[in-house]
Amino acid sequence: MLIGNVKETSNKIVDEKGCVSKTLVECDVEKIMENYDWDAFGWHRVTFIGDWKEDFINGAKILGLKVVEDDK
Repeated sequence: MLIGNVKETSNKIVDEKGCVSKTLVECDVEKIMENYDWDAFGWHRVTFIGDWKEDFINGAKILGLKVVEDDK
């Protein structure tokens, strides 16, 4: 499971490429690009509004999933 924190800056992006719903965020792009595994995770991301990081990490551990924090 890949997880990270970002700050949403806009959800009003109009572009025909990619997903229907798009969100513009502030993040540590350099760290994410260093840690991102395109083969494992591909292009699409799932976004949750709110700070759910600790809950998802705990759930992943219970399920025996490896957690990768892409912004660390």
